This record gives sequence, C-alpha cells and structure tokens, in this order.
Amino acid sequence: MKRFLMVFAVIIFVLNGYCQTIKFLNIPMGTPISEVINSLTKKGFEYYSEMSNKDNFADTYLFSGRFAGENANISVFVTPKSHKMYSVTVRFTDYTYYYDGSGISKELFESKYKMIKEGVGSKYNVLTEPFESSTDSCPYITVWSTEKWRIAVSGFNMSGNNLVLLVQYDDLVLSEESQKEANEDF
Repeated sequence: MKRFLMVFAVIIFVLNGYCQTIKFLNIPMGTPISEVINSLTKKGFEYYSEMSNKDNFADTYLFSGRFAGENANISVFVTPKSHKMYSVTVRFTDYTYYYDGSGISKELFESKYKMIKEGVGSKYNVLTEPFESSTDSCPYITVWSTEKWRIAVSGFNMSGNNLVLLVQYDDLVLSEESQKEANEDF
C-alpha cells in the first residue's frame, strides 16, 4: 500500500508539472506586461522603455541585469492585444564565442553552456526528458518541453561568425494565442 501511494504521489507530481505554466524568475507566463516590468525592475533589472515595443521591437520589452549570476539581456515577448508575457529570451552578454578567436574561448563557452544546461535540467528533468541536437545555426541545443511549454538552452550562431549563449522560455498555449491575436488584423 505504501508503495502504491508513493508511485501515485510521483505520478501526480509529474502530471502537475505538465499541466502548469512555466515561470520566468517566478513570474508566470501570461502575466500582463505592466506587472512583468514592475516585478523585473524590483528584482534589479534595468528596463529599456525607450527601445521597448517600438519599430523592430513591437510587442517586445527589453531589460538587462543579472541572471543565474551572470550579466544578461532579457527580451520579453507579449501577445499583441492582451499584452501577456508568452516568451522570454535570456542572452548572456559575457559569453560570446567568435570563430575568429576573439571573445571568450570555445572551452569557456562550452563550460558555461554545460553549467546553464545542468541548472535548467536540475529543475525540469523531473518533468520531461531533454532533447539534445545540433545544427549549423545552433550547434549546441538542449530542449525540455511538454504540450504546454518549452525551455531551450542553446549556443546560437547569431551572425555567421559567433555563438551566443541563450535560454528561451516559451508558453506554447500563449504563443498560439499571440498568433491568433495577430491574425485578427487580417
């Protein structure tokens, strides 16, 4: 009976993880952008109001600060009409590897990628198995996903001559809602 209860409790825990929305810095996806701005600035992030939600950054809000102990730029993406956070990209500003040898060493880049990947994995491996892959544009990528959310740690080839270290948080349900809101204009 104890074994049955233990197995049942683990199943409930895992299913609960699949059903929940993900959070970024303890802010749930789906939070209105005004609350996100308030929460992130209270946590010490600088908000770039002059660049956010304008021109090439429509429905995107920009911040900088410390994430996982490192300097980072944060891009928060919101639904176009309801203005709810559905995606966040973290770019570690001190961890860019250039193929010409400038910037940090490839070894340091790989070490930081592994550390970030293990940090994310320690939280999400219990909910879903990670998927690892490699492409020309993204030679390092590990993804955790369910039907409702996806988190990726990647070394992304930004301009053909460098790799940047990114963490991407996506609420897939709200991402679909964002697309529907955008399509209403057609």
